[in-house]
Amino acid sequence: MTDTAETIRELRLQRAWSQEQLADIAGISARTVQRLEQGQPAALETLKALAAAFDVPLDHLRRGSVPLAKDTAMTDTATSLPAPRDSRRTFRRHLLVFTGVMSGLAAVNLIHNPDHLWVIYPALGWGIPLAIKALSLRHSPPAAG
Repeated sequence: MTDTAETIRELRLQRAWSQEQLADIAGISARTVQRLEQGQPAALETLKALAAAFDVPLDHLRRGSVPLAKDTAMTDTATSLPAPRDSRRTFRRHLLVFTGVMSGLAAVNLIHNPDHLWVIYPALGWGIPLAIKALSLRHSPPAAG
């Protein structure tokens, strides 16, 4: 394992983030995080995104790593990174959509077939994963920004 891979893993574990949470915060794929932690080389833009997510200097992540060939054509100030996704804001948007859709389905159910409350099935199918996400957000730090 490279120094960069160890550093990324250590920083992620210090914050008690899963690989998926780090991917969401940095705006990269979970598979990319997995590959980096296994020691595969990272593109400069990926390292920039991770440095922003961890709020550490880029050099802190790059120690001991061999940059990819395309890194030499890029500079550290070439482009600014998009802001990391705010998982709490995304969750609130999903919760709002869930509430609206379920309200509409409940109305249709009560108007057309009040004897059988089939609306509970989509509510549970969608609501349980939403509740799990809410619980995971309670244990994760808020996104910087």
